[in-house]
Amino acid sequence: MATIACRMICASAFAVVLLAGCGGNDKSAAEAKADYCGDLSALQSSVDTLEQTLNNPGATLDQVKDARDDVHKQVQAVDDSADDVADANVDQLDEAYDALNKAINDIEDSATLAEAQQGIADEVQGVRTAWQEVLSTADCP
Repeated sequence: MATIACRMICASAFAVVLLAGCGGNDKSAAEAKADYCGDLSALQSSVDTLEQTLNNPGATLDQVKDARDDVHKQVQAVDDSADDVADANVDQLDEAYDALNKAINDIEDSATLAEAQQGIADEVQGVRTAWQEVLSTADCP
């Protein structure tokens, strides 16, 4: 009888500990929206940096790829924070980034910066336009 009581107490204690650990990471809607808006702002800065790199005559293709990698990190951050915002839709942004990434990957290693710029200018603008669309629906301060 004591063994059954001990098992029931242990099982109950385990369930309480397990359930207590489940709710600790929930964000409020306001916190989720603030994170989302912050990530959108950081993405704008990354896209600005990519454009500045493309417009810098002394930049290299490796620097362009590094700036693209930063845009990628910020798009991922936006995707992650969008998961916590009920009305967030970042599909257009993801598609625009995928097009940019493909265009940069398609640039020949021997290409000049001017050739690279011509090859990806529309895609960079596509990311900026998609960002503006997402921002316009995000209701960020």
